[in-house]
Amino acid sequence: MKRATQNIGFCIAVMLVFVAAASATESTTLTFSKPTNTATKTVKVIINPGVDVEVDIPPNTSATAKRDLIKTALEAAGYDTTTDGLAGNQLKIQYLATGTEIKFRNGATGEKDDEVVGSAVTEATVSMGNDNGYYNSVDWEGDVALFTAGFITEYGEYSAEISAEELEYDTTPEHICWRLFEQLQPAAWDFGVEIVCLGDSMDFYYDPVLAGQEVGVSFGTTSPTEGFEGGVRLSGEPDCPGDIDGDGDVDLSDLAELLGAYGTFEGDPGYNPAADLDGDGWIGLSDLAALLSMYGTICW
Repeated sequence: MKRATQNIGFCIAVMLVFVAAASATESTTLTFSKPTNTATKTVKVIINPGVDVEVDIPPNTSATAKRDLIKTALEAAGYDTTTDGLAGNQLKIQYLATGTEIKFRNGATGEKDDEVVGSAVTEATVSMGNDNGYYNSVDWEGDVALFTAGFITEYGEYSAEISAEELEYDTTPEHICWRLFEQLQPAAWDFGVEIVCLGDSMDFYYDPVLAGQEVGVSFGTTSPTEGFEGGVRLSGEPDCPGDIDGDGDVDLSDLAELLGAYGTFEGDPGYNPAADLDGDGWIGLSDLAALLSMYGTICW
């Protein structure tokens, strides 16, 4: 055992330096519409697994200025972002692990149409649940509030919009969700999308033939009420051989399982077949490298 493990500390240190580059290959693009808030409000980028980022948006902020505020906050949290080749209201978050879920919550900033898309997406969601159980029916300027949701595929973008007046001022999340779903569902098949309305959220499932294309969702409301968010899951069913403990992700507990069996052969006390990722009957460096290449992955 001593012979097999004497260099393991060094190997782990070296491999962890490269684990992000090895397993984090996906990206997602956020598109922001102009906020209409007349008081400072907070938006949130939710990254799972990862660190969530909250950003205060002052009044009279342009879509580009808002984009720049979010970019700065994401980079301060350690994320790699770029705006190269993108429109002034767009931001790409790079080097995300397969299985990462990205959501954008536009708070009460009164944004009618934000977007989240990715090129390794099979599932997305638009949620509108909130603690109030309803939305203010007038916007920041006192006009009738609007609510939107839609989907984006290589075949184009299709969105639905409904006003509080058309909702007969029943602005509960469940009612808004269902009425938007009624508008979206008839066109979904033509765009390679299946939609399910579940209470206060819609789930979007994309045809596998769209894999590699930019797909995602659009969403928003001009109502000065928190609740609307949209997001994508980067790859619906990632290969996940490093999930040794079977809890649905590859993390420190899996690494601990592998290290606990490190250096053992099939038939030895302590040998764990789930940790023998290359199937060669011995748990060694190749198994450790395989696990680290999947580190941080969520197994959907």
